[in-house]
Amino acid sequence: DARGELRQASLRSYMARIGVTRSVFGEREPTLEEMVGVMSTYLSGDSGGVEPRPSLIDGAGQGLFATRDFGAGELLCVYRGKKVPLAASMRGEAGSSDYRMGGFGLFSVDATDAPEVLARYINDHADVRCLSVKFVKLVREYTALVVALRDIAAGEELFVSYGEVYWRARGGLLGGKGDSEDKVS
Repeated sequence: DARGELRQASLRSYMARIGVTRSVFGEREPTLEEMVGVMSTYLSGDSGGVEPRPSLIDGAGQGLFATRDFGAGELLCVYRGKKVPLAASMRGEAGSSDYRMGGFGLFSVDATDAPEVLARYINDHADVRCLSVKFVKLVREYTALVVALRDIAAGEELFVSYGEVYWRARGGLLGGKGDSEDKVS
């Protein structure tokens, strides 16, 4: 039906414009069902397959755990928050926050006051072999997608590299390894 085709073309265009299509599907053309699933996760921030629980890392507080199996490349959840000017952060006017994510040009995204943003519970791990997800930053949207680096089993705690800049600002505790992130302008 023509309306269905128009909706599909509109959805495909919107996803491409914000960078979701390339970030999640690469060069592969997604099906309508896949696009609807990804957009549902993008809009709600949650795939329905993750939940916060006490982390397996001593002293880390909460962690984010898979409640179902995920395949490599699958979108798990979305990191969103308050847009904070980088200049205000550098002058100390925005306070400090472990939930502030940089890499958005002249802004960072702060999920401190957003406990519903499940991606904020993902911890870094000192052992790079434990990393299971990456952040794909949609720079123009001030949002980061959380995408599986490999297959993830239900019950597994999710780990991402926070990157050298994060750890250097905190005394270099886990610094020295590469970032687990991609950027889409």
